[in-house]
Amino acid sequence: MWCKQRSLWDQEWNSIVFSDESRFCLGMHDGRARVRRRRGERRNPQFFVERHVHHTVGVMVWVAIAYGSRSPLIFIRGNMNVQHSTFQQDNARPHVARVTIDFLQHNDVTLLPWSPRSPDLSPIEHVWDMMGRRLLNLQGPPQTLEALREEVVVAWNEIPQEDIDHLIRSMLRRVGECVAHQVIRKMELNREHFRAIIYYNFQRHLSQQECLAELLSVFGNEVPHQSTISRWYGEFKRGRENVDAVRKLIIEDRHVTYREIEASDESWIYCYEPENKRQSAVWVFQVEEMPTKVIRSRSLSKKMVATFVSKAGHIATIPLNGQKTVTVDWYTTTCLPKVITELRNIIPERRIILHQDNASSHTAQKTRQYFTEENVELLDHPPYSPDLNPYGFCTFPKITNRLRGQRFQSPEEAVDAFKNAVLDLPANE
Repeated sequence: MWCKQRSLWDQEWNSIVFSDESRFCLGMHDGRARVRRRRGERRNPQFFVERHVHHTVGVMVWVAIAYGSRSPLIFIRGNMNVQHSTFQQDNARPHVARVTIDFLQHNDVTLLPWSPRSPDLSPIEHVWDMMGRRLLNLQGPPQTLEALREEVVVAWNEIPQEDIDHLIRSMLRRVGECVAHQVIRKMELNREHFRAIIYYNFQRHLSQQECLAELLSVFGNEVPHQSTISRWYGEFKRGRENVDAVRKLIIEDRHVTYREIEASDESWIYCYEPENKRQSAVWVFQVEEMPTKVIRSRSLSKKMVATFVSKAGHIATIPLNGQKTVTVDWYTTTCLPKVITELRNIIPERRIILHQDNASSHTAQKTRQYFTEENVELLDHPPYSPDLNPYGFCTFPKITNRLRGQRFQSPEEAVDAFKNAVLDLPANE
């Protein structure tokens, strides 16, 4: 809420005075260690740091920064308490004490309410980081408190005012990122959302490790596993997005519609295929015994058929006679001629756009040559994407569910029943 109320501030930040206190110790270690760890890693020895149990000698300082100016560095004896409090923005105890509040009100000082538990939002935290890094890079670290005070003053005075002004100007961006982060955290992200984000990172040419690190920094433990990101990266590299193929087809010819696209696929038709669990389920009362269900398997007698459908409905179903697999010769001399003839009988000058998978008989040179001679256009199909075929994903399961549980005397009878089920299927399905 605090960031949202100030998300449109720009020049207003130039009139804010940011102040804070920090502690610098001899040996550059005050006995307190801060680490970032994931849930469940609290007892990991990797995050343990040996330290002295006694108090480390050091100095406490206070500074204030504003756009175009800064305060002198003030040393504080001991710890910060009410008597040493002055104008501040965070919610430390000395800053919110009654004595401090009365003093600021008496001197007509306006306080900027500060969001609780938000130390990283203040630009002055980066000032402490600049000073700390300079002290760490000293050739000879100070050995006495007096030497430490001198080095702290030098580190404070050597910070360019341009760097402080840049930190003040960054408040607009950081507050905006904080608001955006809170909005994203409140969204109920699902698998498709993460897939879109990963695809965006893939287009930015981020590596899988960089993509995972970026997701973890924003969403934490809610992100997909690394293996999922790796699998999606592989699919993107293989060009799974066949939406681009459809878009390219429409751009080349604005008059094309999905009504002109014919989908095809091959599938086995069994003389008997048992009902699935949903179809064989029965209602029973609580006092009744559970019925015994006999597990049955599909019959060995079967026949393969090639089916072609379009928006207008069923086009043709061609059974595979005398062989068990679809070959290039059967596909180009028996199957496709019947389908093309059926389509041309309806509209002689009809434009034919065929959508098929990447089976070897479909992508063979002889098959492509046949399509060229018959003036048949192909809609490219991405590899390893059977669910993108509308026939295999939607139409065929609906038809086979109608035939489950029925017994046929021969494969030919099963094929005839399959054809009738296809014809009975409404065109809108």
